[in-house]
Amino acid sequence: MSTQLAPKALGQWGEDIAARYLKRCGYDIVGRRILIGKGEIDILADVAGICVIVEVKTLASDRYGNPEDKLTLHKIETLSNAAENLLLESPHLETVQFDLVTIIGGPGKYRLKHWEKAF
Repeated sequence: MSTQLAPKALGQWGEDIAARYLKRCGYDIVGRRILIGKGEIDILADVAGICVIVEVKTLASDRYGNPEDKLTLHKIETLSNAAENLLLESPHLETVQFDLVTIIGGPGKYRLKHWEKAF
């Protein structure tokens, strides 16, 4: 049985779970909750020399839809703008990849799905 968390706490918990998962998959976590421009990058990672911006979507249940459905066009545009700003600030970066990690559940029981090159 999963423990219910307030929405903000659930989101932070989901980002923690996603970061641990990504580390196990060989991603080097460079930063978390990075404010850049008007956007926030949940997880910034490096894998095999590629800069990866990871968006994490966490829901307590799938009763009202799947977490991936919560990735709106507006959010994709915001992340794209953040990537542009990141590339301007870090000219040594050449490639940016966007991944999505979705989590349904909470502490104790959850399902995680990872989309590489999600958009």
